[in-house]
Amino acid sequence: MTATIQYFARAAGACVLLAALAGCDKKPPAQPEAPAGAKVNGTSITVERIEAVVKGGGTVPESQFKEVSRQALEKMIDQELLVQQAQQNKLDADPRIAMAMDLVRREVLAKAWLDKLGDALPKPTAEAVDKFYQDHPGLFAQRRIYRFLQLNVTGDESLRSALETKLKELDASPDKGTIMQRLAAWLQSQSIQYRAGNSTQTAEQLPLDMLPKFVSMKNGDLIVMAVRGGYQVMQLAASQDQPVDLEKAKPAIEQFLTTRARLEATQAEVKRLRAAAKIEYMEGFKDAAAPAAPPAAAEPSAPSPAEPAGAATGSGESAPAKP
Repeated sequence: MTATIQYFARAAGACVLLAALAGCDKKPPAQPEAPAGAKVNGTSITVERIEAVVKGGGTVPESQFKEVSRQALEKMIDQELLVQQAQQNKLDADPRIAMAMDLVRREVLAKAWLDKLGDALPKPTAEAVDKFYQDHPGLFAQRRIYRFLQLNVTGDESLRSALETKLKELDASPDKGTIMQRLAAWLQSQSIQYRAGNSTQTAEQLPLDMLPKFVSMKNGDLIVMAVRGGYQVMQLAASQDQPVDLEKAKPAIEQFLTTRARLEATQAEVKRLRAAAKIEYMEGFKDAAAPAAPPAAAEPSAPSPAEPAGAATGSGESAPAKP
């Protein structure tokens, strides 16, 4: 009798356990599916992803947002089809591709941390905006649109002295209108390659540190700048005054100061982390163990107020002249 009772007790306990387990097997209520712009072979391209892609490409006017979103979706459909093919062929298991994906992941994480730091920075004050406006009249109160004749000269540092000497000689001539032609003839006689052209540039498209020199230029004046692969000789052919008042310049100045502050914060954070970290250089890379001081934070592009109507910019160049 006792054995029978124990049997039924065990059976009853098993039933309770099975009932409990059955209850555990019940799946939680399905979460509502995120709104999608399309499904590709059953895989959703969510509206959230589409909006992220559109916003990542820069500011889009509200009137164009829907059309730009449609264009983005078509590209994302193409991408999804290609991704599915890559996955079906197990390319995501390829060590080289896995490494490339990890590099992208690291870039995203590093940028996310810097963005977090940047978002915590205070906004530029009205005083800082006003000071920048007053300190850079060439960008604002004395802003001009410049039209240049240009010669892009190929050469290294050894060419600089001879080029500057020749420019001083030509600049002393009263006939400013033929300087570039005579410089081109001299370059040809020295078998120095160059490319002739012209450009129209607003003040903010010029190097910010050299802007005071451009502001002081008169028609016919020359300026030479070191550029990648050589030198750029520019002669001012004409200019047009296009001043910008403080009220109109404020948004561009605020953006410039914000970008500059974020660049400086990035450099400071990397320097801080390096100082706190234990970094060990392995064999073959020990020459990097005592790096030079980090370079100064790169200066962002000069603040660019709204382009005035008719202010065409760009450049035109001829084919390289034969030496």
